[in-house]
Amino acid sequence: MSASTRVTAVSVPEVKARVSRLLTLCFKPLRFPLKALFGAAAASAAFAAALLSFWYLFSVKGLWADFVIPSFAVFFVYASVSGYRYLSEKKRAREIKGIFSSYVTEKVVDELVKNPGLARLGGERKEVTVLFADIKGFTAFSERHEPEEVVALLNDYLKTMTEIVFRWNGTLDKFVGDSIMVFWGAPTVQENHAELALRCALDMLGKLKKLQRRWVIEGKEPFSIGIGINTGEAVVGNMGVEGKKMEYTVIGDHVNLGARAEGLTREFDAEIIVTEFTRRKLGEMGKRFGHLLVEEMDPVRVRGREKPVVVYGIEPLYHGA
Repeated sequence: MSASTRVTAVSVPEVKARVSRLLTLCFKPLRFPLKALFGAAAASAAFAAALLSFWYLFSVKGLWADFVIPSFAVFFVYASVSGYRYLSEKKRAREIKGIFSSYVTEKVVDELVKNPGLARLGGERKEVTVLFADIKGFTAFSERHEPEEVVALLNDYLKTMTEIVFRWNGTLDKFVGDSIMVFWGAPTVQENHAELALRCALDMLGKLKKLQRRWVIEGKEPFSIGIGINTGEAVVGNMGVEGKKMEYTVIGDHVNLGARAEGLTREFDAEIIVTEFTRRKLGEMGKRFGHLLVEEMDPVRVRGREKPVVVYGIEPLYHGA
């Protein structure tokens, strides 16, 4: 071995990981063609078996069998099954894209197309984190301005917030007037769903401050928002009337608590309120998120719960503040 040759020790698990990545890069573009190749191999094997049988009957037994019809039958079955499978997969992909393209990013939609089981229709229980964002004093704001101005400002705000939601891989549930409802943890698994929700909320506030400065320069009245976040088990799935109106949404007690947390931002004069359940899921937020002021508020009573719920006000400490 020459002196210039370098030998790097690599562990067995690392070798396996590298080989796995290499195979993924090589064969990922051939995902569907490989399925077709397996089908073709099976059809070829059947064809070869039939050919050998005819050869045996003719050469050993001296019997002549019609080779054309069985061969055509094998080809017809193979073509029919392959065509049906291809059309079924295309239809399923269109259905998934139609259902989820308005809720999640294109990256998530592509993942759901590759793994349709993740997009199972109907309701299932999952731990999720929900975020509600609402404009403070929107009714009074609307009364002070012309409807066209309110709609233009609202669309500017909603467009910006939607981009942020998708940036943090949130599932955009719905707009209800000026309110935004988002959740994490479905349809794909997101172990850090509480963290993603809080980071999204902080990003929303940061971007809103930039919008507010622009609106002031443009001579428009800015507004502020309140954000409530809660974490817990909820029912997630497509709900509504099949064939009429369906929507992918999340329901349950913890969803209602998230909406209640958003309402508490007015009561406690806070920008972000998280519940004790989100706080517990996040762990030590101050250590993980840097410049944040986390203030424990007075416990609040929530309808349907025996014990009061502890909530926390979250305030970003901007540089220079």
